[in-house]
Amino acid sequence: MDDNGFLHYVLHKRMASVFKKPNSRFWFASFKDEHGRWHCKSTQTENKTVARKVAETFQRVAQRKLSAARVAEAIRDLYAEITGKEAPRASVRDFCQNWLKHKEKERLSVASLVAYGDSVSQFLNSLGRKGDGDISTLIKSDLVSFRDALSDRLSPETTNKHLKIVKMVLRAAKQDGFLLENPAESVKALDTDGARLRRAFSLDELRAILRVCNTEWSSLIKLGLYTGQRLGDLASLTWANIRLDEGRIRFRTRKTGKKIDVPITGALQEHLLSLPSADQLDLPLHPEAFATMREQRGRTNTLSNQFAEILAAAGLREKKSHQSAGKGRSASRENNALSFHCLRHSRSAF
Repeated sequence: MDDNGFLHYVLHKRMASVFKKPNSRFWFASFKDEHGRWHCKSTQTENKTVARKVAETFQRVAQRKLSAARVAEAIRDLYAEITGKEAPRASVRDFCQNWLKHKEKERLSVASLVAYGDSVSQFLNSLGRKGDGDISTLIKSDLVSFRDALSDRLSPETTNKHLKIVKMVLRAAKQDGFLLENPAESVKALDTDGARLRRAFSLDELRAILRVCNTEWSSLIKLGLYTGQRLGDLASLTWANIRLDEGRIRFRTRKTGKKIDVPITGALQEHLLSLPSADQLDLPLHPEAFATMREQRGRTNTLSNQFAEILAAAGLREKKSHQSAGKGRSASRENNALSFHCLRHSRSAF
């Protein structure tokens, strides 16, 4: 049988097959899913016999001919054949918790660790009892349901952040042999075009905001305006970061760990000189905001909510209500284009 004849036979019988790509030592599997679409994936093995079994399993999973329990069993069998070792087992909950423990050993910010923990918690809550089942029984619809449930109460950007973190967890599960395929791999993020359009504050808006906020928030807002930095970074500043003699503000961003060096000139210098000085360099510039950040383990949720209340008091945003107005999620966000982040887009007016 020539190559064309073999290809016709494979297409007609809809059977899985294996082949090799140039410059690859692994066999690749070619198989169809339940909708008749062809897929090509590496079997991660150089053994052709094992590769054929992997390809057949890929196809049976893709065509939903295996129950969730049988998928898990097939994955363990294949792992044992490929590696010669017993396949690892873990519930979704146990794997997620171990993943978080490993992340704690990495050089990550507190805010990142909190974000990871929050996303994992949201995911496990969405799974319910399935969270205590074998991680290999997860399917794409579990991730789609998770994403869609989040989108009913969160913005597209926040929903996508949670989904991204869960994808990281499941990618690690696949790499460690707990999953044959990552069920989140083909789950698309939500479209964020037009979801939140940040803009600059006008001079009149800035004046209205400063009229209704207290002294500490006035300082935070001015620093946000003069430096363009994030709320969490400004709330975390101590006097050790303020080098008035050098004319610089130096710190590392909480989000990326990037070194920031801001020159102290003009209105920024005038504002810093107006603040009550501290004898101890480790004391914060903004004690209340600093304490709030510490209580929230580095999160800015409370501070962001406080700023939203200031915007509402200034007439620039609707007051938050726990009761639905019956206008849907898009209507609830149309007035939220203004946030602390908008200060970086605003020109200094002081």
